Amino acid sequence: MKADWAKIEAFYESLKMASNLNISKVIFESDCANLVNKVKKRGLDITIMGCCVNEACKIFDNSSNRVEDFMCKFVIDNRCNWSFKMDYPSKIHDIVMNGAINEF
Repeated sequence: MKADWAKIEAFYESLKMASNLNISKVIFESDCANLVNKVKKRGLDITIMGCCVNEACKIFDNSSNRVEDFMCKFVIDNRCNWSFKMDYPSKIHDIVMNGAINEF
C-alpha cells in the first residue's frame, strides 16, 4: 500500500509541475495498475485513494487554458466570429481573475 501512495504522490507532483509550466496535454505512464485504474475511474471511485487521485486531477483540469477553452466553446456554440480589442467581456475577466486567485 505504501508504494501505491508514493506513486499517487509522484503523480500529484507531476500534475502540479505540468500545471505550473502551462502544459495543456500530458501523457503519463505508470506500472501501477491501481493508480491507472483510479485515474481512469476518477470521480466514480469513493475510496480515500480514489478521492486523492480525483483531487490531483482537478488541479490540472482547473488550471489549463480556461480562457481559451471558454472562448473556443463560445464561438463554436454560437457559430460566430468574436473579435474584441481591450473591451473584453466580463466573463473572460472573471475567469482570468479566478485563475489568478486560485494559483496563490
